[in-house]
Amino acid sequence: MTQTAEIADGWIPLYYSPYRPEVYADQLAGAGPDFQIAVNVALRVADDIEEALYPTKASLGFYIGGMGAKGQNYHTKLMARMGYEEEAYRIQDLFFDGKRDEAIAAVPTDFADEISLVGSVERIRDRLQAWEDSPVTMLNVSASPFDLGQIAEIVKGGAGGPGPAGDTRSASTDVPLVAFGAGELVECGHAAAATQMGRERPARVGRDGHDGHLDAGVAR
Repeated sequence: MTQTAEIADGWIPLYYSPYRPEVYADQLAGAGPDFQIAVNVALRVADDIEEALYPTKASLGFYIGGMGAKGQNYHTKLMARMGYEEEAYRIQDLFFDGKRDEAIAAVPTDFADEISLVGSVERIRDRLQAWEDSPVTMLNVSASPFDLGQIAEIVKGGAGGPGPAGDTRSASTDVPLVAFGAGELVECGHAAAATQMGRERPARVGRDGHDGHLDAGVAR
């Protein structure tokens, strides 16, 4: 990771929590001003947080529990470094004992929540502030077509309203937009989201390079 920060243009973390920047602080110390950090994030607009996090917890249970040998699983070790050591190795033990459902259930909601954006639009918008304050420059958002249509509104904070970083510009502000791929483009001030009906496609939320705020678009 240290070498990546020194010689590469950017980095896609395995897991990243904006609430725990100290996990990678030393390794990122040598990164240049143009170094890009693109994080894969699941976004789901929902009232039930636990239900919305289940797909993320199921994936974490599989990767942390069984994606690697018992003594060498980078997913397990990273979760341990991120402050969940006891839980990480319990998940692995359960998985290797053939108790996969229990391994998924053992994934802490707090951990899954930290690396995701789920809940009401208001909750997602509030939690987006932590990402704004982090070194992350782009969010690769995995969301349903329905949720993609709301990403731009979440990013800019509603028509004419304050954005996640205290932005008070109106929706008509002329700021460069980021939009990738084909589909319906929805322009909302300093953010854009594109959706293609009937397909789930990843979206990108990235800083536009001009004012440091997050923009959004569907990836090719």
